[in-house]
Amino acid sequence: MVAHEIGHVVHWDMFLMTVVQLVPLLLYYVYRMCFRASSSSDGDSRSRGGAIGVAIIAYILYIISEYVVLWFSRTCEYHADRFAGTVTGNPSLLASALVKIAYGLAREEKGSEDEPEEGPKRRHNLDTIGALGIFDSGAAQALAIASYSDVGTTDVDRLTGAMRWDLWNPWAKWYELNSTHPLVAKRLLHLSNQATHMGRAPYVEFNLTRPESYWDEFFVDLGVYLMPLLAAIPLLLFGVVRYAAPDAFQNAFEASIFLLPMSIAFFGCALLLRFEFTYRSGFMAPMSVAALLHKVKVSGIRPVPCQICGTVIGRGIPGYMFSEDIPTTGICRIRRLRH
Repeated sequence: MVAHEIGHVVHWDMFLMTVVQLVPLLLYYVYRMCFRASSSSDGDSRSRGGAIGVAIIAYILYIISEYVVLWFSRTCEYHADRFAGTVTGNPSLLASALVKIAYGLAREEKGSEDEPEEGPKRRHNLDTIGALGIFDSGAAQALAIASYSDVGTTDVDRLTGAMRWDLWNPWAKWYELNSTHPLVAKRLLHLSNQATHMGRAPYVEFNLTRPESYWDEFFVDLGVYLMPLLAAIPLLLFGVVRYAAPDAFQNAFEASIFLLPMSIAFFGCALLLRFEFTYRSGFMAPMSVAALLHKVKVSGIRPVPCQICGTVIGRGIPGYMFSEDIPTTGICRIRRLRH
């Protein structure tokens, strides 16, 4: 892990990321200035509409530039991984460290009845690792928990099974698109390929054949996910026209007065349909966390109904740090949402 961080220093990643971040900052500044100008403008509707148009374009470019920055950050992570593998002469060392560190933190989070103080300690360690930006701790822990065997070592077969979602499910590409770091499974795959190229034994070999395409479920899930947004488009147009061209809005008020309640009704129906699709009733089979992590056809829209037997630890008042813990042991009915 030290070699990985040194790779960031050698490649001047901190400086480059600072420069790249200037682009979205400038675009967001232009958006805010144009929006304020349109709000305080005393001119005609044409000048206000022009200012709003520039603000909308600047904001769209700002969003695009943010995704470019995220792509640049993920590229830097791959280069740092490659640097670490080259300097140490064995890329499998970094691959092993990614899984071992993640499992160590996840195991401390679980704790034990004899050592209840391990929970806060683990939380502190996890926050520290997350601040270093080594990996996405949540995704890394998922792979580690799924691959750790009962005898205290990493089971490569289990790890390979847990990697299938990251490498096969189209939703993984969406989640990675919004992340500063590549998916851990992809980093392990790149490190394994580098090890093979260097004549070293790879830490894990992912040579499974994809049994089917998962794009059909993805497009269905995506359509359900976007339904409320698509239903809200008339509402957005209604508000933009009213704000940018109040005269035109006043002239077309009689025609648009029916659009507003219909759009609100469509939006509400779309939310209900998405909720019904996501939280469908049905049989909930008993499963383990490790088994859930091997599921491929799963997403935030398509969960897996199941029952998990274990201990649920939470707060009496969610989000309130001084609230008392409410540990509960038993069977918890949940739906696995893969994020």
